[in-house]
Amino acid sequence: MENFLNRNEQIIARATFSVLKAFPKLIYTLICIIIGICFMVFATDDIKTVMIVLGVVFLVVGWIPFIIAIIRVKSCALIVTNQRVYGKWGVINRNEVDLVLNKVDTASVQISFAGRIFNYGSIHISGSGNSVGHSFDGIKDVGMFKNKLNDAIQSFT
Repeated sequence: MENFLNRNEQIIARATFSVLKAFPKLIYTLICIIIGICFMVFATDDIKTVMIVLGVVFLVVGWIPFIIAIIRVKSCALIVTNQRVYGKWGVINRNEVDLVLNKVDTASVQISFAGRIFNYGSIHISGSGNSVGHSFDGIKDVGMFKNKLNDAIQSFT
């Protein structure tokens, strides 16, 4: 991330993305693993091959959503510098947002019940001329990140 900084630009805040955002996918994966193991262990001689194949399918398919969730978490980045907000997300389709601080209109935070328990949430940043804005999910301590963003905006203007 440091290679895109301009001269005299310093990072003020860096969002850390919580792996706990993938917790529901982990539960799904564990359930699939248990089902897959049960198919393979309790396979009877009559349909042993079918049961083992089903067990392997559950084992393999169960991991896919969890792996995708982890890749999504690891492929996101969001920083605030003394001049701008920069974020990127996506693996195959790469998206980036680069807003000068005085062009940031709003930064709103949304925290789910699970986010309150595990201390993560989402931030939605919209800039001048962009009615849609950009959302970043699963940020650890999202309230503190928003406060640092607001402080940077105040000191920039």
